[in-house]
Amino acid sequence: MSSINRFDLLCKINDASLNNDNIQSIIDCLNELFYDNTYKKHLDLVFIAISLFQLYGFLAYLEDDEKNIFLNTDIWRSLSYKGIILDYYNRGQLSLINELENNNKLLLSAPTSFGKTSIILEYILQNKTKINIIIFILPTNSLIEELYIKLLRYNKNNNLNYKITHEPDRLQGRNIFLLTPERFFMMYQINKNNLVKVDLIVMDEMYKIRAEDKESRDLLNNRSFRFRKVADMIAKYAKKVFYLSPFTYNDTESMTAFMKENNVKKINRKIEFVNKKIISPDKTIIMGKNKSEKTVSLLKKLRKEKNIVYVSARDLASEIIKKFDEQGDEIELSGRLKEFYLHLKNNYVISEYEWDVACAIRNGIGIYIAPMPRYIKREIVSLYENNEISTIIVTTAFTEGVNCNAKNMILTSTYTGKNIPLSQIDLLNTIGRVGRFSKECIGNIYCIDDDTYKKVIELKNADSCYLENDNYRKIDIIRSDYELDMMDNSFLKEEEIRRKKDIEEEQLRLKLLNDDLNISLNVSKRWKLILYKYFKHVLTPDEIQLRKDKFNIILNSQEGQFKDALSFFFSDLRDAFEMMGINRRELFPNRNGEVPAFDRNNQFLWGRLYGNYVLGDVKKSIQNNIKYIMRQYNLILGEIGGVFREKKDIENIFKKKGSEWILQYFTQKLELNYSKFYSEYFKFVSFVMEYKIPFYLTFYLSIFNLFLKKEYDEVIDENRMNEKDIMLLFEEGVLSLEYKKLTDFGIPMITINKIKKCNIELPQLQKEYMNMNELDSYEKMMLYDYYSLNSTESVNDCVNRQD
Repeated sequence: MSSINRFDLLCKINDASLNNDNIQSIIDCLNELFYDNTYKKHLDLVFIAISLFQLYGFLAYLEDDEKNIFLNTDIWRSLSYKGIILDYYNRGQLSLINELENNNKLLLSAPTSFGKTSIILEYILQNKTKINIIIFILPTNSLIEELYIKLLRYNKNNNLNYKITHEPDRLQGRNIFLLTPERFFMMYQINKNNLVKVDLIVMDEMYKIRAEDKESRDLLNNRSFRFRKVADMIAKYAKKVFYLSPFTYNDTESMTAFMKENNVKKINRKIEFVNKKIISPDKTIIMGKNKSEKTVSLLKKLRKEKNIVYVSARDLASEIIKKFDEQGDEIELSGRLKEFYLHLKNNYVISEYEWDVACAIRNGIGIYIAPMPRYIKREIVSLYENNEISTIIVTTAFTEGVNCNAKNMILTSTYTGKNIPLSQIDLLNTIGRVGRFSKECIGNIYCIDDDTYKKVIELKNADSCYLENDNYRKIDIIRSDYELDMMDNSFLKEEEIRRKKDIEEEQLRLKLLNDDLNISLNVSKRWKLILYKYFKHVLTPDEIQLRKDKFNIILNSQEGQFKDALSFFFSDLRDAFEMMGINRRELFPNRNGEVPAFDRNNQFLWGRLYGNYVLGDVKKSIQNNIKYIMRQYNLILGEIGGVFREKKDIENIFKKKGSEWILQYFTQKLELNYSKFYSEYFKFVSFVMEYKIPFYLTFYLSIFNLFLKKEYDEVIDENRMNEKDIMLLFEEGVLSLEYKKLTDFGIPMITINKIKKCNIELPQLQKEYMNMNELDSYEKMMLYDYYSLNSTESVNDCVNRQD
């Protein structure tokens, strides 16, 4: 029962009416009353609080008859808070729409529960006849996926007539583009300086511009570099820009300099419409010796409620599922959940091992981590939102922005990865996933141990959440060449200015203009000059023709020659940088546990994994990789003989051979670690296949084209050698152009391959897919979802027709 009595509530209302800064106390009271369902005892005072402090969003918690009574007495004032996306907004929300109307550039900092995205969508819907081209820039594919589906629904149900896509394209017509920073650069390349045609650019999760000390300064893995570059670019070119950031209320000198330079207005909204209860381990009974056992113990108690379990790394998620499976009660799968499980079982489970994601679904639990197919992550969130599963185990891939309705969070760690502490922003973002305005007014955070509890309390209460923009300050850390390119000299140290001058002098010697090098925006000017110089010194006409032929093999996906062509370009890049005295570790930075581009014997490992990937069959790909690893493992051990039972006994042997990476696939007892093979497959697809390979190939192609233009006055036919096509080829698959709309929606390649083999073209698919025996029931459900959001019927009509 709520501890709030009528007198306490009345006192808080009076106090807040005299002290406008104390509105948070009223929100906290309302949340507690609605959480305990005791608000009915004080309904008149609840009405007064909602009206007096303009908290009309809280009408969502009232029953229909209660809401009608309230609206009858407050009809005129409440109407001004009525919206399209949400029925009613709270104080401080709709006023932001006026701010956006009256200012070209805004930076909004607000809590995760404030409704920043809803306000942006409200602005778009209110101005749908004036806003034709919109770009959303988001740091992760997970955020893009969530917003994409949401926009499809609004587009259909409100007759907005936007073309919504993840793909960079020409700026014409009515379009909404959802782009990562890397794809935004490609958009810029296509349109050059035509960003002035864009009516609105929204950069979400602006805090990603910060470069943590824990992060590598290498170009490939530190995406904050590109986020900062994009933040500067859109501030200079776009008509209207809205930057969104959670919790960053304190203005640092560097952010003040950024905002002053680009005429950006800062708005802070500190009100939290959803409360959080941080629960220490001694406030609840938790059984178990370790984190996985304790988590399972808590889940048993909370099974009937909506839960999120945060884990720092994938291994703990697997352990939790294994223990839950051992202790869990059998559940009966039915409907969409059953068909989804059967789809996973048939397409992802190899005979020796059940993939932990499939095992979790069998137990009514979801796992959401970064290296997983888009459609699987989306389905897990959808099943969770529709109450078909009650628990979802997540990493920061989820907590960085995916929104869902959860009552409880089990926080197993305040770290990400093995040993990287969550910053204050990261932690607040993480616990911000629990509780959701108008659904769950209070989110419970169960801390698994005392250390976790103490850290959460410390960071939640600290007033140190700030945002630095390294482009606008001097720092002690040695900057990368990429940073030097985009920074004003006033923020550089003398040695950095000298480095920058040396690069500019090399550019002059090569007779290249700044406009010439305004290409391949993912890499530094120094890298561009290195590759250009290599081409200039090495390439004969025959060598030029060889590279043209190799690119045609890549773009045409010629079977039998593709892997060799891929290996050729990466070997050429390696040779170019080594010829200029650059260590390959700078060119191909590699984090622990990742498969390197080349091994010590100069074998192109990514080519081998790509060969497995293009099979289009996850099970076969993983099995092929297992066979390859076992061959390499046995080959090395066969040279020395003997029987080994512990990994520690052979680590030095493999290290001397330069093959220590092979031991990642084995447990300490030298048993095959099947989970590692799954993890590597999906990591390769998301990190190497969809990011690193197009990163390098588009860089190579852009400089190759520049070289031909400057040295031979030769213009390459863009339809024949196109950087965008290379990017899409690797990010979305060989069939991405033919079935572009399906891949945009997230239909997986395993499904598209079946459609292709049946010789069914996209225009005919809608009539034929329900009768295709090649598709399983879940694949047909996905296609139904696609057509329900892309047909002329409303979404509700489609659902009713299906029922």
